[in-house]
Amino acid sequence: MQTTLPVIRRLLRTVLSFHAFSKQNSSISKQFAVRFLTSEPVLPKSTIDSDEAVKFRQFASVWWDQYGSLKPLHAMNRLRVPLIRDSLCPPHETSAPRDSKLTGDFAPLTGFSILDVGCGGGILAEPLAYLGAQVLGIDQVSESINVATAHVQLTADRWKRTGRDPPRYETIGLDAVAVRYPSHFDAVIMSELLEHVTDWESMLCLANVCLKPGGMLFITTLNQTRTSFLLGVVAAEYVLGIVPRGTHDWYKFIEPSRLQGALIRNGFRPHQLLGLTYNILTNQWSWTSNLCVNYAVTAVKTDDEKLKPSPPEKSGPNEQ
Repeated sequence: MQTTLPVIRRLLRTVLSFHAFSKQNSSISKQFAVRFLTSEPVLPKSTIDSDEAVKFRQFASVWWDQYGSLKPLHAMNRLRVPLIRDSLCPPHETSAPRDSKLTGDFAPLTGFSILDVGCGGGILAEPLAYLGAQVLGIDQVSESINVATAHVQLTADRWKRTGRDPPRYETIGLDAVAVRYPSHFDAVIMSELLEHVTDWESMLCLANVCLKPGGMLFITTLNQTRTSFLLGVVAAEYVLGIVPRGTHDWYKFIEPSRLQGALIRNGFRPHQLLGLTYNILTNQWSWTSNLCVNYAVTAVKTDDEKLKPSPPEKSGPNEQ
């Protein structure tokens, strides 16, 4: 009984949050921008919610179990990897054969530098590196980075055979990467991340700083709808057990219109908006026009002055 009480309390809090949200104007969101004091930008901090960090520490032993509680995340690679590959290197720009394989002799991402933010155990970073990309995976949960690093070491022979460079991993925040690598990456990935961070719009600002002009941002996240509450939280966590209980906080889910507006404010041009649906029986994801639960967004760092981050008003002494 004692072990079930925290679960019940969390579910009740989620229900109450859902009820409160339905009475609010959900279109209001804070605006973040690259700030300038003299000639140096003052970047927002990329902070991880302490409760979220606790959740992901519990995944340390299961990151690479393709049949465990993170099975849907592994399965999502069948959509995520081709989306990233074909967006960065469109099929018409190469004469190499294109098939459903995510690895092999074909290395279309050779020469591309990719930043995987919130990389976890590296289950997305590795397939991208096998396609030839130079991948830096970052996460503020050290246990996740330890798992990712250990998996690269366990598969060292495979990396040697392919001649590819494995991903590099660091326990570091996106704000530190933005200072170290401004305008460096061809692509930044935030997959299943924004719904777990405290200030997701500041992450978009930092991603803009890290990207080269014309670089691409890839996001997958969850919509904030009644359907996503019922399917993404109640059914997925408490009824079907697709993902561990407490993985998601519905109140942190993001409507596509809010996300696209924030992208524009932070110097991006939204490109693609795609829905994703998961079949629990076949463990397969597929693209859909329905955005009610899971969705993906791609965006391009723009050179359009109207869409670039604008300098803010003068900050007070306690403002960042």
